[in-house]
Amino acid sequence: MFQSEPLEAHENELSRASFLNLVRFQCLTRIRIAVKSKLTKFSPETLQQIRFAEGWLGLGNAEEAGKAIADLNSVEVNQPDVLALRWSIHAAVEQWEKAHRVALIQLKIDSDDVRGWINQSYALRRMPEGGIRMAMDALLPALQKFPSEVLIPYNLACYQCRLGDLEEARTYLRVAFKRGERRQLLALALDDPDLKSIRDDLASL
Repeated sequence: MFQSEPLEAHENELSRASFLNLVRFQCLTRIRIAVKSKLTKFSPETLQQIRFAEGWLGLGNAEEAGKAIADLNSVEVNQPDVLALRWSIHAAVEQWEKAHRVALIQLKIDSDDVRGWINQSYALRRMPEGGIRMAMDALLPALQKFPSEVLIPYNLACYQCRLGDLEEARTYLRVAFKRGERRQLLALALDDPDLKSIRDDLASL
C-alpha cells in the first residue's frame, strides 16, 4: 500500500502563502489561460457570475466565490476557465482532495491545457493520500508536452529538492531559467522554502 510522504511541519503553515505565490508566479510567467474558440461561449449573466467569483477570490473570500458560481449549469461549470476558478477556490481553503478531482476533470476535458497538469500535481503534493513523489511523477510528462511553460520545470526543481536530489533540482531550475524571465524567477526562487537547500547556488545557475 502506498504510504504518503509526510509534509514538513512548516509546509502546512505556508500552504496559503504558497497558493498565493502560485497565482503570482503564473501572472509573472504569463501561463496561457485562453479559452479555445471551440468551447461554449458564456452568456453575459454567466460572465458576471464568474467575475463576481474572481472578485471574491481576490479578496480572500473563497466561500462567497463558490456561491457566486454555484448556479452555473452542467455545461458551464465544466468549461476550462470555470474549472480553473473552481480549483482556485478549493485550493484557497486547502480542500486538496476536491482540488485534485477538479484537476482530473481539467485533464479529461482538455489535456492540452497546462493548468490541469500543474493543478493536479499541486493538489497531489498536499493531499493526505498523496505526496511529493506522486506530484512529481504526475507532472513529469508535461515537461516535454509544454516546452515553453516555466512553472513545470520550476515545480519539478522544487520536488527534487524536497526529495534530496539536489543536482536534479539544479538541472530543472536551469531549464526554468532558460524558458522564462530569469530575474523574476530568481527572485521567486530565493524566497521559496522548497529550494532552501540550493539557495546559495541559485545565482550561479
